[in-house]
Amino acid sequence: MDSSTMQDQLEDSIDQYIFKKANSLDSKMTSSTRTLMYTQPFTGHEYIIDFLNGHSGRAKQAFRIEPHHFLELVKLFEDNGVLCSTRNMTSAEQLTIFLKIVGHCDVVREVCELLQHSNVTISRVFNKVLDEIYSVSSLFIKPRNSSEPDRFIVGSRYEPVFQVRT
Repeated sequence: MDSSTMQDQLEDSIDQYIFKKANSLDSKMTSSTRTLMYTQPFTGHEYIIDFLNGHSGRAKQAFRIEPHHFLELVKLFEDNGVLCSTRNMTSAEQLTIFLKIVGHCDVVREVCELLQHSNVTISRVFNKVLDEIYSVSSLFIKPRNSSEPDRFIVGSRYEPVFQVRT
């Protein structure tokens, strides 16, 4: 065998090796099986129903609100157009997302695991509920009576934080 033939065979074997490796990597990338991330045996809605129908203390710990008040708040928000159920998520789930993040300072990942939704969905719903509550806040939050003393201004304890502007 001359040297040019050996070099051709070597180049062919290298090309075949690279081709096989490339195909191997490609098939691993395209045919890998996806595994579900959130695999609890119940959905977010079932989680909420479980808490609302269970012990009232458990629901109060979960939502920071009594179960009957939670349901009244959901109804109030639905009636005022703040929340509306979608195909994939009930109004109660949307309010739960908001209450869990605001009331418990839960991070989005914990709420994802709890309610079995993705990070994107939880973040989107939280921001939507926050915007909607802010838009109707004047219906629920009334300014205080101006004749009441301002305890933050009067007390020197709060002065480093709340300074009076004159």
